[in-house]
Amino acid sequence: MIGLGIYDVNLIDNKAKITWEKGESGLVFKKKLDGSFIMNRATNETCYDAIKAMTHCDTAALRITQPDNTTFTVVSVFNKRDISYNDDKCQVTIKPRYYDPNNIDAVITKDLNIINDAFDVYTVQYETLSMFEYITYTKANVFCNDLVWDINTLQWYSTTHSWIPVLKIFNNAEISNQVNNSNWTYFSQTNTKVDQTTDDPIFNISTTWFREIRYVPKAIDPLHDKVFPDDASFYDFAYLQTVTINGQLYNKYTRYVDSLVATDLMDEPLLNNHSLIDFSLTSYFGSTSTRTLTRARRLIDILEYFKTEFGCTTLSSHFFKDAINPVSGVDLRYLMIMQKSDAIYVDGSETSDPATKGIITFQQLMEQLWAMFQVTWLVQDDILYIEHIKYFRNNFSYLTNTTVGIDLTTVYPTALVGTHAYDYEKSIPLREKFSFMESWNVDFVGTDINYTNCLEDGETVDYSASLITTDIDPLYLDSQASRDGFVLLHCNDGYFVITTIGKLTTMSISNGHLSWANLHDAYWRSNRYLDTGMMNNVAVTFTDTLRKLKKQMPIRFPYCVEDFELYLNDLVRTTMGDGEIETAEYAIKDGYIQIELAYL
Repeated sequence: MIGLGIYDVNLIDNKAKITWEKGESGLVFKKKLDGSFIMNRATNETCYDAIKAMTHCDTAALRITQPDNTTFTVVSVFNKRDISYNDDKCQVTIKPRYYDPNNIDAVITKDLNIINDAFDVYTVQYETLSMFEYITYTKANVFCNDLVWDINTLQWYSTTHSWIPVLKIFNNAEISNQVNNSNWTYFSQTNTKVDQTTDDPIFNISTTWFREIRYVPKAIDPLHDKVFPDDASFYDFAYLQTVTINGQLYNKYTRYVDSLVATDLMDEPLLNNHSLIDFSLTSYFGSTSTRTLTRARRLIDILEYFKTEFGCTTLSSHFFKDAINPVSGVDLRYLMIMQKSDAIYVDGSETSDPATKGIITFQQLMEQLWAMFQVTWLVQDDILYIEHIKYFRNNFSYLTNTTVGIDLTTVYPTALVGTHAYDYEKSIPLREKFSFMESWNVDFVGTDINYTNCLEDGETVDYSASLITTDIDPLYLDSQASRDGFVLLHCNDGYFVITTIGKLTTMSISNGHLSWANLHDAYWRSNRYLDTGMMNNVAVTFTDTLRKLKKQMPIRFPYCVEDFELYLNDLVRTTMGDGEIETAEYAIKDGYIQIELAYL
């Protein structure tokens, strides 16, 4: 096809073949012509002259079909620079290139400004004070003379403070100060009246204390003299001790909590015949600080936009669209993205000058999602698939692929003679390293996935979410983060950032599911190089969809190319077991298929 002209021509096969490439998704899908074709002007005059008349701006399409089968075709393209001309022989040699029907290369590198009217804007909120530890002390039969019962309101009150008892318990001692040693701050108290015979109220007291904490890896803070950035707190962090978490040393810093909210005391239950009941009351000084961000966009809206850019009719993504994520079980439908300068508070509030540009390409976005979630993509049959690598490795399924498409032990056993020969993948890394654009706290800094329990040497594979920050701790975000890049937030359906227990620190942290420690635990147990390794500093057995490292020598056999294409992503059975197709090619001249297989 040249311009509007369609020509049926006779070509001379110059060792041409059809090849299928395995893409980043792990699927064998990229079909193209490899090699070249010779066209003589004789019997092809009209097409030959049209080729000779092509300009540098013209692109022609070459479609190969089997004479007796119009359903199997392969299309490639070429231009003047893909042709060798021999005017003496009235002959051209054409070396075609891969045809991209969705114009993928152009779309994936096209800038998108996510701050535009195409995307709805959302307000999200999150708790900023999340790194705390608590301790509770109890004591029985304590006189609390400051507590009095109001029979009209059926409430206990403190005669000194209406909202908190004066007397508290710390390490079996009765104290009255609100802030105790070792940076412990009063958090909550329950008083249960146990004596009904005297005028003085006697209670069992349970007092909970808390303090803000930070862990800093000792490797980067060997002298435990870390200087933390200034923030709104009246107190500074002080080094307490060095602790071991999952086999790694961390310096532990603590400070008092000075953001306090009082709550009135109420008895439970509210009954008039109070003389027959052991009344209890609860008070607390709990910390509270909710940050509001008004300029977020939904990640799924941006992915839908790229679906349209590719000319696709559907975005298929169980990973980001299902309420129960097929890998982790966590709801990722409300992942929110925003330009980082819009997430940073200045003088205690959102900036008054919102960002006007948040530029990212599809290629860059998918690089971030791959580094974080092992998510990759594929365009096929006008569908944009965005799924975990496990989905593609198992032939469009989150269930293990056990389907054998071609059984060579029965259909062509002679092709297997002399092929029980193989090598193992030589480039197995010693460690896999991960990084965000910025991260400060232990779970977000994370650890390597490494195979040092098995290997002694090897390369390092880097995974970099170089445009993304997920550590939204205001202590660092407001003072140390750059204004470039994006913040990604894990929200619920009310657009509140979810608080999660960090897999390294075991502390409750905002946006913790998007820390490296938690991402590894949830999404990086499959597609690993070996079946054992170290994750989050703990020895782990990997059993889910491992990489296939045993590579068999090529196998060549005659097969109908149309039928073969149906089985590209199924398994092939040989005398070595059920193998996964790594490469495939079809020789046009003799009709033979050649495949290379990989096994566990």
